[in-house]
Amino acid sequence: MALSRSNQFDDGTVLTESKLEGEFDNIYNNGLSLINPLTGNLAAGSNDITGIDELAFTDAAAAVTAVGRLRRNGNNLEWHDRTGAVPLQMLVGGGVFGLTITNDATDATNDISVAIGAAVDSTENRVIRFGTALIKQLDAAWAVGTNAGMLDTGAIANTTYHIHLIHRSDTGVSDYLASTSATAPTMPTNYDYRRRIGAILRESATIIPFDQYGDDFYRDTPANDIAATNPGTAAVTRTLSVPTGAAVKAYLSVSIDAHATLDTAAYLSALVNADVAPAFAGPFTLVIGATSAVGGGTAGAVWTNTSAQIRSRLNQSDAGTILNITTLGWQDTRERHS
Repeated sequence: MALSRSNQFDDGTVLTESKLEGEFDNIYNNGLSLINPLTGNLAAGSNDITGIDELAFTDAAAAVTAVGRLRRNGNNLEWHDRTGAVPLQMLVGGGVFGLTITNDATDATNDISVAIGAAVDSTENRVIRFGTALIKQLDAAWAVGTNAGMLDTGAIANTTYHIHLIHRSDTGVSDYLASTSATAPTMPTNYDYRRRIGAILRESATIIPFDQYGDDFYRDTPANDIAATNPGTAAVTRTLSVPTGAAVKAYLSVSIDAHATLDTAAYLSALVNADVAPAFAGPFTLVIGATSAVGGGTAGAVWTNTSAQIRSRLNQSDAGTILNITTLGWQDTRERHS
């Protein structure tokens, strides 16, 4: 409701001091009513508007070309950016949705495709959103856009490449970058936000075929990493065919060709855990009873260090004892907890 007059001035009205002060006091004490309702835009210039308890939005749609507008749509708030209306959701540090990585069929040797999705950046200051799948090339230097390079620096090699979702806040453009660094990729000019969304392996001059299911990555062809004859009873550090640069949970199949007359227990553990000898009452990953020329196996999961390493240890070992470890895949939390 608009501010009402405290005095009505007619022709011939004498403007006394008390009448002018009354009109002034009315404006001073009821200033908000002067702009209710607004008939035009209210510009604050370079000033801040402070001390607001809440804003009451009408349920209306912004213009198609609106940029930088906050509107209510039912029970949701929407931010209008360069790509349209974006619902504002409850954000949790480390959150990631979608952004699934796959081998791209056009050039599976060098290219990947990343699906639509969104993620909170590594500093938890910004949500980076992608509404279009992109194809990126590992054998070319980074360039913006689909069917373009993604390598941050150096020459392509057989190693781990971490895939980073990157964003430049000045233009709102997002893209993907491949780097051997899990935490400090060489960012393109003006790109100031990033989030690691996974890692790929390049072996024998090709990106290995893999499948991603959320945080789980499975090699299409498992890697037979360890075939150790007479491995001894001391702890041994084993290197697996999983990404380096970030700790992952390795998915493994383990088997033992056991001694003919001795029971055998094997224990696989993370290097951050204590070095504990296997025992039949535990701990153990696999136990094989004494038998003639027959072994046994099981599946398990062990956290690696950033060098793709775990520990193995057996309770007995001789020339008839063979430890086999095959890597099936890995779980990567993708900076969700860091």
